[in-house]
Amino acid sequence: MKKSTWVPVIAVAFAAVIVCGWGIGRVPLEKWDEGIHASVSLEMQQNHTWWSLSYHDQLYTAKPPLKFWLTTPLYVMFGPSELTARLWSAIAGVLTTLLIYAWVRRAASSSWAAVGAAAVFLTGRFIFHHSFRTGETDGLLVMLWVATLYAAWRAWDDVRWWRWVGVGLGLLFLTKPMIGFIPGAIIVFDRVLGRGWSSLPWRRIIEAIVIILVIALPWHLAMLIQHGAAWSDGFIGYNVIDRTTDALYANTVGWNWYLEVFVKRFFPWSAFVPLVFLLAYRQQHGVSADRLAASSAIVTLIAFSLISTKFDWYLLPIYPFIAILFGSMFARWRMLISKSWFRIGLALSVGYAAFLVPVQYVIGGRMWTMTPYRLLPGPWSTIGLRRLLVGVAMALIVLLFLRSIRTRKGIGIALGVYVFFMAWFYTGSALTNLKFSSLESVLGERLIAMSQPPFEVVGIDLVRNPHLYFYLRRAADGPVKTVTTPTGNTLFITRDVPTNQPIIERGEIIATAGSYVVVRPETE
Repeated sequence: MKKSTWVPVIAVAFAAVIVCGWGIGRVPLEKWDEGIHASVSLEMQQNHTWWSLSYHDQLYTAKPPLKFWLTTPLYVMFGPSELTARLWSAIAGVLTTLLIYAWVRRAASSSWAAVGAAAVFLTGRFIFHHSFRTGETDGLLVMLWVATLYAAWRAWDDVRWWRWVGVGLGLLFLTKPMIGFIPGAIIVFDRVLGRGWSSLPWRRIIEAIVIILVIALPWHLAMLIQHGAAWSDGFIGYNVIDRTTDALYANTVGWNWYLEVFVKRFFPWSAFVPLVFLLAYRQQHGVSADRLAASSAIVTLIAFSLISTKFDWYLLPIYPFIAILFGSMFARWRMLISKSWFRIGLALSVGYAAFLVPVQYVIGGRMWTMTPYRLLPGPWSTIGLRRLLVGVAMALIVLLFLRSIRTRKGIGIALGVYVFFMAWFYTGSALTNLKFSSLESVLGERLIAMSQPPFEVVGIDLVRNPHLYFYLRRAADGPVKTVTTPTGNTLFITRDVPTNQPIIERGEIIATAGSYVVVRPETE
């Protein structure tokens, strides 16, 4: 690779490190999944149980082990912390960004388009929710998903890439229960659309299937043999079948909820997505990065929409492929801007973005002041019909400028710079407004400083407070008991208990963190 070609790669990697890694070691763990996953790795480290997963020292069946296998060695080498719990997610974010760059660079032969695709990806709001900045399994899942489909795309020209398809799918099966079937279906769908079914190298495909089985099957069989129905009922029965057929966790939403999530998490780029999809499906046959990216987004959306249990992070595998489609559009920008249908589509996209602004930005906030609504009376942002009029007006203005050859290039550049600025501004604001402490993390630090484990918990449901469980178990360097009344010669921790209550009167308050109280029992 020439020296000049390294410059955009380094720039993209640096931006990805900042977006995915800045402050992840200082932001406290989030309450639910992140706290659970950090605790599962912690128990793996403390109990030396590398094969069977546990949570509260009970069999944990919600996830396969790959993320925990990667995280636990970091705990062993550097200690359990927010950074070590999240590091692999951040690495996955950087690798995903570089994969997007490499994919677009190879498909479009344009470094600047590849940089643009990476920038679109890194400015998505989804990055701050359950993905590359937190310690769940989803960041690793997305990276493996993109890598697997990249290998499938390369396999059109070089059948040796089928081996890497097998590796990717095998690792996906070790990341989330049965998730590998969805990217597998996407690969099949792409071959059907590209009319490449008859030319498939079946020997290579069988080899890929063998690789999948070698990677994924041993752990699944071991769990089934060791734990039987206790594992299969949770892993497959609850986390696959029940999630598919029932709306678990009382998360009942409408059929269009995922579309609302997508528009919100990917704004302002989401307003331009219909246009990039139109571009993608003008390429139907043979090798097409656009078709595969669009197919991945559509099949993923349909698959998770059919599943009754819905969470916004289920859409995470969609965003990298949308960014790839944007990269393809950037590469063909000069040719496309001369076509009337594209200019109309671009103007309509701008109008749609203007219509969405009042529900995407805080009215009166800093980002709000950088939109046309700042110049309009208040009701124009709260009444749907008036928002529609603003959108139509913006579309007509952009279309008028784009019609003129003299102003077309300038308005196109100005529009692109403005949209990028608005997207990056949100990312920058999120990074500069991170929360670096919580009551639970402060309590954990104070307990570590006291160096007086073990201790017991009274009146706190640690199952519903997994982030607190992580901090307490880390401080105790072992199991933490939840009891109804303090027993033994241990510290005990309670919450929201007035100091005149008997439970407090039995001992001396030696530390507090907000509503948390640490008590040393009376000695007889």
